[in-house]
Amino acid sequence: MLLGGHFDRFPTAELILGHLGEGLPALLWRTQNMFDLNLFDKKPGKSLPEYFADNIWITTSGNFSDHALTNAILTVGADHILFSVDYPYSDNAAGTGWIERAPISELDRRKIAHGNARALFDLG
Repeated sequence: MLLGGHFDRFPTAELILGHLGEGLPALLWRTQNMFDLNLFDKKPGKSLPEYFADNIWITTSGNFSDHALTNAILTVGADHILFSVDYPYSDNAAGTGWIERAPISELDRRKIAHGNARALFDLG
């Protein structure tokens, strides 16, 4: 597997996916199920949810959907989501207004808005 092969060789590699994970959180169960059922007996060292827990972050970039954010939080966890706006394709004010009003806990909002980026990029 391409994903597993690269992460198996570089277990501390970190990957950031835009646009709330490009649909991968919504398809995470099915994708993992296909990895589990593969006919070639080539399996990554960890499951895809484990890679998300250890190596993968997603950004909101231009996907200002309450439902998609809620799904991402339930699937990959608020600790692995970073706020971004996708300028110039998305309006900065619309993005910041959305994250301020999103129906999530204040703790998750702080993590997503700035806390996770500070931790990931060691910004203190």
